[in-house]
Amino acid sequence: MLALAGAYRVTAGTVADAFRRIDAETIQPAAPPELVEVKPLGRARLAGADLAAATETVAALNERAATVPVTGCPRPVFRRTYHGTGHGRLYALGGGGVAYQRMAAEDRLRDITIGGEPIVEVDARASHLTVLHALANIPLPEGDPYALPGIPREAVKAFVTMTIGTGGPAKRWARDAGREDGWPPLASIRAAVIARFPFMRCPALLVPADFLPGVGRERALSHYLMRLEADALATAMGILWREHETLALPLFDCLLVPRSATGRAVEAIRTGYLVHAGEEPRVSVSWWEDGRKASEDM
Repeated sequence: MLALAGAYRVTAGTVADAFRRIDAETIQPAAPPELVEVKPLGRARLAGADLAAATETVAALNERAATVPVTGCPRPVFRRTYHGTGHGRLYALGGGGVAYQRMAAEDRLRDITIGGEPIVEVDARASHLTVLHALANIPLPEGDPYALPGIPREAVKAFVTMTIGTGGPAKRWARDAGREDGWPPLASIRAAVIARFPFMRCPALLVPADFLPGVGRERALSHYLMRLEADALATAMGILWREHETLALPLFDCLLVPRSATGRAVEAIRTGYLVHAGEEPRVSVSWWEDGRKASEDM
């Protein structure tokens, strides 16, 4: 038995990982009863031609995912979720296993292949900040938008995330904000972020008044940004399939694609954001190399 296992490169040290991968790849999630889930929010509800178009998009993605070999995770089957007419993210179902969207980034990059190729993760950096800049008609600043002098990057990112979630500048840390010892006082972070991004003083004003009737702009903000982000990625995925027959797997603000499709995916994401948000994002690419995650800004 040991000799047989060795022939397949399975040793005592790798057996648990080897069988975990086999189990994941044999899991076949069932198709959801509804390809598009619409949760009530205010008086808006995705319906008619918009609902039909969203359903067609998910059906086409599931068809592509069924025809292109994907290993290292349960075979992806998708459903798209809306809150009223907002949100609109694509979710992979696990079918009893861990769907790739819930895997650790290192595990995804190490284990998953698409069409027999290792994958890369092509990420729209600071996605929501990029969209907010476009809505405010303000050019993106040079460099990392989360890099502010004297403030840890993760503190800035946490503050921006909370502000988008509440629709206005956060006045206290949320329990799940990941606050760390040594961060400056919240008031200092708030002042620095607003000085760098003036629209963060009242970001909810960038939401169209009629976007979610019956819902305040503050509550609608995150749903609006996620809708633009989801539409941008859906457009990018469509471009990659129509023009290159490349399957892309969505992960909220990034796409997983075969490594040979890196350049095409970068351009597709830029196009998708330009179409739906009016701004090309800065893009980074991550991959697995020499036993670790490697990344590069494009």
